[in-house]
Amino acid sequence: MARPPSASELAESYQRLSRRHEALVQAYETELDIFNRRAAQAQADAIELDEKRYLLAEEDRLCRRSPTRRAYRDQLRRDMSRLEASVSQPDDRPLRGKERRLRSCEKDMRAWVDYVQHCRTLEYV
Repeated sequence: MARPPSASELAESYQRLSRRHEALVQAYETELDIFNRRAAQAQADAIELDEKRYLLAEEDRLCRRSPTRRAYRDQLRRDMSRLEASVSQPDDRPLRGKERRLRSCEKDMRAWVDYVQHCRTLEYV
């Protein structure tokens, strides 16, 4: 039969779990900040894209044969294609991966608490 854990061994294992949890929380929060910044930038780009679409529609309406208007319209089209490429939502896979590891660690911590309670019930600690 296995020897029951001592109080110092239990405390040490909890400290390891706690440090791991803190590191995972920090990594998750960093990734969440990055994701939120990218989402905000995508939203700003979408607003700018709508403005450019409106301006382009106006230029198409006003443009007949004026070379300066055509050059401006071409510039608007280039800006729109650049913005359309950047408007897509940011990738949330890294965020979901960090969230999954954090939940797993929290599950381990709950299991550790249950284990300690079981040890106390059996009067090991």
